[in-house]
Amino acid sequence: MKLRSLSKEAWKWGAVTKMLSDYRRLKRVATEEIQPTKEEAISLQWEYLRELMGNPDEKLYAEKVAYITERKLQYNQYKVQKIEKAVAFYKQECEDDGSEEALRRYRVIDALYMNKNKASVQEIAEREHVSDKTIYNDDNLARSIIAIYLSSM
Repeated sequence: MKLRSLSKEAWKWGAVTKMLSDYRRLKRVATEEIQPTKEEAISLQWEYLRELMGNPDEKLYAEKVAYITERKLQYNQYKVQKIEKAVAFYKQECEDDGSEEALRRYRVIDALYMNKNKASVQEIAEREHVSDKTIYNDDNLARSIIAIYLSSM
């Protein structure tokens, strides 16, 4: 029983870490124009040419590709909103607490995951006048709290 709960907690921990780590990429993909890779661009060109030729099966395929792309975009937007909402709840909790440690934990999460330009642990430690270990501890504690917010949404 204990092992199952530990494995569930480990899964949640890994999922939260992945979501926060992917936030910048998801935000960029969800808000900016999607730029296809070189292989995708070539594939799209061939699909366009096939569509011009008038094969009905190819038209259905192109519509399916467009539908899947749109669904991925919507899902990415949903994940971005979910992460932003959880972090906003965490920010409010830190502000309500009012302690310098809580506010620092929020700033650590913001600098590591949410800001457009990611800061390194060393840069954050210098800015906050604490050790690298404190930054890692703050990050771990903040992610565990954010995991609770994410799991409740």
